[in-house]
Amino acid sequence: MPRKKSITLTDAEHRIMEVLWEMGSATVADVSESLKGKEGSAYTTVLTMMGILRDKGYLSCQKQGRANVFQPKVAREAAAKKAVRQVLSKFFAGSPGDLVLSFLQDEDIRPEDLEDLKRKILNSDLNDSKK
Repeated sequence: MPRKKSITLTDAEHRIMEVLWEMGSATVADVSESLKGKEGSAYTTVLTMMGILRDKGYLSCQKQGRANVFQPKVAREAAAKKAVRQVLSKFFAGSPGDLVLSFLQDEDIRPEDLEDLKRKILNSDLNDSKK
């Protein structure tokens, strides 16, 4: 039975997207060269992965001469939000509070960083966006 397709980024896809977010647009050869020495950097692997990313809606592709040039269709921030939503759903029953609490309990956070976080939460538009 085939594996269920993931709508979020795998680690290999994320590496490719990081290159494209940094470069703005690139060919398969550009991305492969940028990833040189890292796992999954072979041209054919990158070609396959970029096709998958296009099918998932993360990339667009335009023909320029003989080359296909790929551009991100999804911003880094939007991809991050999608990944966080998946983690929330999968591990925290959709509770952002439980996610934050888990993070705060498992990390060594300096008191001044906690105060900064608290200030950011209180000054954010989080409460306004729910009105």
